[in-house]
Amino acid sequence: MVKKINTFGATVKTLLQKGYSQYPGLPKLKVKRQRVNYWALHPLKAEQIKKRKLPDKYIQKIIGLAKDKTTSTMSSARITKYINLMLQRDKMNMTISKATVCRILKKEYGKPRKIKKVFYLNQKQKEQRKKFCQMILEKGIKGEQIFFTDETKIEMGSYVNDHIRLSKENQKKLVEGDEDAYKLVNRPQKKFELSLMVAGGISSKGLSDLIFLEGPEKEFSYAQILLYYKDNLDKFKGRIYFEQDGATPNTSADNKALIGKLFGEKAFLQNPRNSPDIAYPIESLWGYLKPRIKKRDSKN
Repeated sequence: MVKKINTFGATVKTLLQKGYSQYPGLPKLKVKRQRVNYWALHPLKAEQIKKRKLPDKYIQKIIGLAKDKTTSTMSSARITKYINLMLQRDKMNMTISKATVCRILKKEYGKPRKIKKVFYLNQKQKEQRKKFCQMILEKGIKGEQIFFTDETKIEMGSYVNDHIRLSKENQKKLVEGDEDAYKLVNRPQKKFELSLMVAGGISSKGLSDLIFLEGPEKEFSYAQILLYYKDNLDKFKGRIYFEQDGATPNTSADNKALIGKLFGEKAFLQNPRNSPDIAYPIESLWGYLKPRIKKRDSKN
């Protein structure tokens, strides 16, 4: 092993003199092998190179540029380019790499957080949410007293991997126009995957039966679903509030009248639009079931 020398350039020079052009410890020096091979041909360059510390002024600039910015608007590559232009303007005779910027940002902010998509709410919908929450508080309704219902579309086709790694042999065949190689990168796919509509409910008292629909959900089909919900609610003991979302078939005049007849006006909760977070129990159940059903690649 070569003894550690204070000067970075002298360390590289020592390695080169002892024939360590393919020295396995090069990653510890943070030097690429190609660069060391270049220094082997240009020994004077290795003598002149020393490790330089980036001044605090530029470190603070990097931190400031990335603060509360998304990676799409201010990526590490863009910050690197910006700082290198500053260094060139200030005649600092040095450049920094993208890895240096990433190391500084990771130390200051940690890893980037993934931005979650949420539903857009207009002012009217925000007011509806407030009124709904106030009504829940005034009536003293608890989550364990609510029967959450929802209808969803479940896709039954398998996941499609959009990328493929071709062997060199198949790459050559593809260029030559081979039919088998062409089929590997061009797979016929249906416009719409096999799917079905499912309805169900969940509460602290238990689960409802799963209701399978033929075709899309419509006003008539939802009326039949309400009858199934009523049968399930009759099995639960204690006071239970029936909840539904604001889908068009659910809020038709005929179905509203049927809901009042089956459940009573006082035992009915109408969710505001664009508020799936309020019906979290049933939404989380769909989120658990959907990917598992899709992975099974059902054909019927």
